[in-house]
Amino acid sequence: MKRKLKAYTLTILVALGLVAGMYHFSRMAESKQEQNCFETADSPVSQRLRQVLDSITDEGMNRVEKIKAVHDWMVKNIEYDVTYKQHSAEETLFNGIAVCTGYADLFYQFMHALKIPCIPLVGYVYKDLSVKHAWNAVLLEDGNWYYVDVCWDDPLRTTDPSGIVKTSDFPDGRNLSYKYFLVGSKTMNKERKPDLLPEGNISKADLNWKKRITQKKEVKKYEEK
Repeated sequence: MKRKLKAYTLTILVALGLVAGMYHFSRMAESKQEQNCFETADSPVSQRLRQVLDSITDEGMNRVEKIKAVHDWMVKNIEYDVTYKQHSAEETLFNGIAVCTGYADLFYQFMHALKIPCIPLVGYVYKDLSVKHAWNAVLLEDGNWYYVDVCWDDPLRTTDPSGIVKTSDFPDGRNLSYKYFLVGSKTMNKERKPDLLPEGNISKADLNWKKRITQKKEVKKYEEK
């Protein structure tokens, strides 16, 4: 009986691992397809991406400032999809609504356009690692990878006196958070485990990013839809 139980348990664990792996590589494959779409310079997708970047970044910005500008723009312009239907970077960019994979994939596309090394990550979150989630890692000039989770920095807030209705749509940035902006493994490992890690050195400590901000260019809501 014990042998049968062990065999059954092993089968379940292997199955879960395969599902997680399939999900991860499926999302990576979709990101590759989306990248081809975004790399076509005259496509509506690439034009919109470039318009946004031209409005929030400039050549005088350092890498941290550019990353922050994209982070802030996304929080102010993207609303979390409580229907869980909007997943792709293209849908996120044009519709302004997404689940975590949409946030992570669009952030990746922004970083790719800015020539900042970045990868989308997929894994499990919360202390019991019970929920699938997506976020990113970016490589800074110090040679370390840092984590960015724009989705969790765009938290849902109650807008109704009843306390029932929640949204992350606050164009004025009232819900803007930096809890998961350029943080290290010490912070992230408390409540999440990615399926794969970036190759290279991952910073243990959070970046003191405020010391890197020299420009005070305000990121506003992008009006053209």
